[in-house]
Amino acid sequence: MPQFNFKLSRGQAEFIRRADDELVIMSTSISYGKSFVAALWLITEMFKGHKTMAAAQSHSALRKVLFDHIFNICAEYHIPYKRNKEDRSIKIGNGICYGFSGEAPNDVLGLTNTHSFVIDEAARCPEQLYKNLCERCRGKGVDTPHHRLISSPLAGEPAAEWFLNLKKENPDCVINGSLYEALEAKFVSKHFVESMEKVYPKGTPLYDQQILGLDVATDFLNAIVKDGDFSDGRNYSPFGRPTYVGMDLSGLGRDRTVLYTVNKSGIIDRCEEQKSDTSSQESMLMEYYTKYNCESGCFDMTGGYGSGLNDAIKHRPSVNMKPITFSESPSKDIYQNIRSEMYMELAQAIKDGFYIDRSKYPLLVEELRHTKAFIGDNGRLRIIPKEMIKREIGRSTDDADALALAVYAMNHNEGFSVAKALNTLNTLKRMGVV
Repeated sequence: MPQFNFKLSRGQAEFIRRADDELVIMSTSISYGKSFVAALWLITEMFKGHKTMAAAQSHSALRKVLFDHIFNICAEYHIPYKRNKEDRSIKIGNGICYGFSGEAPNDVLGLTNTHSFVIDEAARCPEQLYKNLCERCRGKGVDTPHHRLISSPLAGEPAAEWFLNLKKENPDCVINGSLYEALEAKFVSKHFVESMEKVYPKGTPLYDQQILGLDVATDFLNAIVKDGDFSDGRNYSPFGRPTYVGMDLSGLGRDRTVLYTVNKSGIIDRCEEQKSDTSSQESMLMEYYTKYNCESGCFDMTGGYGSGLNDAIKHRPSVNMKPITFSESPSKDIYQNIRSEMYMELAQAIKDGFYIDRSKYPLLVEELRHTKAFIGDNGRLRIIPKEMIKREIGRSTDDADALALAVYAMNHNEGFSVAKALNTLNTLKRMGVV
């Protein structure tokens, strides 16, 4: 066996040091070098004459990551190997490594008498793949099987439940590591770390997840509002001022226009109309905007359905309403879009005591409980698509959209001050004051 002289991080070195342990789980930040050190370990297994297995979420990922690392290490150290593309295997000395993926977990069942396996990005793979691999590590000549799982916190969806449970049940088998350890080992550059710090700002869940390698809090992966988050209403007052309005408009394929008025303490009132036209939408808005002397508001402009209302009210100096397209850019770049920002602000408001009478607004509560957040591929927080929620509850999230718009108007009222000032100026001009 050749003497490797790679400089390894603390976690990588520990992974190699525990080469004979039955179970090792490496759960670290992005770009930590997990696949590289797993490939190094697979090569040592083959040098021992072992029959081993490598798996990933797809055959493509296996080939482009783990197998490529094996080939590169062999090339650097002039290690002869044989590659068989038909059965996805690599031979080094008297040992052999077979490749599998989560796309076809039952392909593993044809093997027996294997000594070990590695699953790359295990948190993305099905439990059946893990179980099948475990069952293959048995037979003649196999005393202690070696199971290796490597993964980073997922961007885009929660980690597989079986993987999280395995970590909880075997805390002594888990190796954690941050991007800063990878930098210290010169596995990544300082420029790369600095660029990641800009994408994932310190103090955010994204920073903890992607740079420190921690499992992201469930609040950011599952329902944005849980049963225990709702306030008991002890600090609620429907008479508090200022007040704000949010309006979700009916359009193609949608049959309701929903309006909510709110103040800092909670919901004041709600109204809805079935398939309303621009005239009735304007009447609804003006009735509630005037009734509660609203400071400002937001309405849904997504798909252009709010164009008529926007034209109808833009010359009303007393109405301070902002059209919102859900896909537009948020005020904070940790969010994917303004819809995600609105919903996470609503969720935070509820946790801070914003009162929703659950017996009075059951449809709203159901929509919120089915709204989930996750980390997108670009590392930004986003809300699951409305179509996914609609499939679960059988309707669009009109109530939740309207309330999120109202809370967004409340939180970003200062951002509307220019429009309000212009409206006031126009009024003064018509009065002849200026």
